[in-house]
Amino acid sequence: MALEKEFALYPTLTSPRAYWRVVQFYGNKERLNYQVNVWPTKADAVGGALAIANGGHFGFVPDLSDGAANFIQQAYNDMKARPEFVGAVDA
Repeated sequence: MALEKEFALYPTLTSPRAYWRVVQFYGNKERLNYQVNVWPTKADAVGGALAIANGGHFGFVPDLSDGAANFIQQAYNDMKARPEFVGAVDA
């Protein structure tokens, strides 16, 4: 599970379909935080290459109700709702 969207390391160095993946969770039932890392492509991430950047730390109030999506899905839903991820697509 991940998202694809452009990533610009420098104005002249961009990856048009960078791979953004949640790599770490921390928190509790009141707030769940997560870290996102960025790879140039999905193949790089799956192939074990090092991430080119930390894509940020974000957080949300987890839904603990019966039938709620798991925390990983909730994190991706939170990412997709953020302005910085407008235009991102599921990878």
